[in-house]
Amino acid sequence: MKKYPDFTVCQFWGPDVDANSQSDVIRVLIEVASDEEDKWPVVRQVLENLDIVGERFHEEILGIAIVKNEVSLFRNRPHGHGFHDLYGWISLFDQRFVAELNRIYDHSVDTDQTTWN
Repeated sequence: MKKYPDFTVCQFWGPDVDANSQSDVIRVLIEVASDEEDKWPVVRQVLENLDIVGERFHEEILGIAIVKNEVSLFRNRPHGHGFHDLYGWISLFDQRFVAELNRIYDHSVDTDQTTWN
């Protein structure tokens, strides 16, 4: 059984641990599959990994399942009660997907008070 997600995007607080005691925070968790019949197994993987990550910290995170050119997006429920599916399966090129990526980026910038380069 696989123990790690395919990809994560983390908020990096800096290399100097002595000057910055904050840990890196996972902001986006991504699982990828290539066959249509893998849609629900890849969603299950995303949700299982989000649950594992959610046990370790209570930060905002975006879960993404990708199959071919479709995505399914998951976001934390308010107050830490699991995750919810935002739109079902949508196109990778759908503006809602771009908007969610921009939203999590903006949240991270607001949290860090700097911009990523």
